[in-house]
Amino acid sequence: MFPYIAYSADNSAACAIVIDASTKTILYKKNIYGERAIASTKKIMTALLAIESGRLDETVRISSKMVAVEGFIPRT
Repeated sequence: MFPYIAYSADNSAACAIVIDASTKTILYKKNIYGERAIASTKKIMTALLAIESGRLDETVRISSKMVAVEGFIPRT
């Protein structure tokens, strides 16, 4: 493990937290109790599932059936 130091630098994130997984120590926090839209959670879950699949070099096509699922809102 490499030693890292977290600095309270300005950033554009509304909320952020960095935790040392081995010690569970909070290294950096910014508005950690602020409410966030569910879209942020969806992005994190999508990234987590993609990484866990181990197939990051594959292209995924979104079908019309997928788009028809209730709650799907494409960005334009």
